[in-house]
Amino acid sequence: PNPWGRGWSWFKRFRRPGSGNIAHMVGHKFEERVAAHFRNVGHWNVRKSVILTDRFGDKSEIDVVYGLLWKRYIECKTYSSKLVPLSDVAKFKEVLQLNKIPIERGLIITTGDYAPRCRNIGIECWDGRDFQKQERKWIWIRRVRVGLTRSVVLAGIGVFAYSVWDKGYDAHDNAAKIRREMWSVGEKAWQAAKEWVDKIKF
Repeated sequence: PNPWGRGWSWFKRFRRPGSGNIAHMVGHKFEERVAAHFRNVGHWNVRKSVILTDRFGDKSEIDVVYGLLWKRYIECKTYSSKLVPLSDVAKFKEVLQLNKIPIERGLIITTGDYAPRCRNIGIECWDGRDFQKQERKWIWIRRVRVGLTRSVVLAGIGVFAYSVWDKGYDAHDNAAKIRREMWSVGEKAWQAAKEWVDKIKF
C-alpha cells in the first residue's frame, strides 16, 4: 500500500504541466471568458455548465447558455495544437437535435480553427479570430453607449440647473421642492438617455 495515501495521488495528478488537469483549467478559463463576453454584450441569464436531459434520459453538458425565451447554446473548444474535428461539431449538432433544439441556436467557439467541412453542417462556428473580433467590437460599442448615456444625463442635469436658476428659487424655502424636481428630472433624463442610446444602430 502507498504510505502517502490520497495526498500522493493528488500530487501525481498536478505535478506534470502537461496533465489533463492543466487542459481542464485552460478550458474552464476560456468558458469564463466566453460567458463574460455575452454578459458584457447585454444578454440575459448567462449560465455555465448547463445539463440537458434528452427524451432517452441521457444527460449532456452545454458549456454556456444564455437567453430566457430564445436561448443560445454554446460549446467551447480550446484546441491549441490541432483543428476542431468534424466529429466534435457533428456530436454537438446531434446533442441539440436529441434535445429538440433547433441547430440554428447552436454555436461553437474555439481558440484555434476548424477542420474542413465543419462550417457546412448547419452549426455556426467561430474560430479564434472571429471571437477576438467580436470582443473588440463590443468593447468599443459599450464604451460609446456609456459615453453617450453619461452625456445625455449630464445635459439633462444642466438644463434643470438652468431652469432652477432662471426661476429664482429661494434655496431655503424651496429646498424640498427642488429635491423632488431634481429627482424627477434625473429619472426622466436617465430613461430618455437609455431609450435614445438603444435606438442607435451600430
